[in-house]
Amino acid sequence: QDWYIRNAAIEALATAYDASVIAKLEKMAGGRADPTIIEGIVMAFGKAGNADRVPFMITQLDNKKWQVQRAAAIALAMIPDKRSVEALI
Repeated sequence: QDWYIRNAAIEALATAYDASVIAKLEKMAGGRADPTIIEGIVMAFGKAGNADRVPFMITQLDNKKWQVQRAAAIALAMIPDKRSVEALI
């Protein structure tokens, strides 16, 4: 059941286009948030397809938690952006 709730939250966050909401999510993910929360934020940004979030997702490739690194790689693959290629190689 937890995966269902998490997936629903990711889908809802992916539709957030308010710049202040996105800034708060980035700030939350950049802090000491639970890796599961960061993973969800990164996946939501990928599903949103907004290339403006690519630099943030690239920084998450260096996160200490493998779950976040994996989510960042998957999310970057969802957005066709040249900046992602070098970071993923």
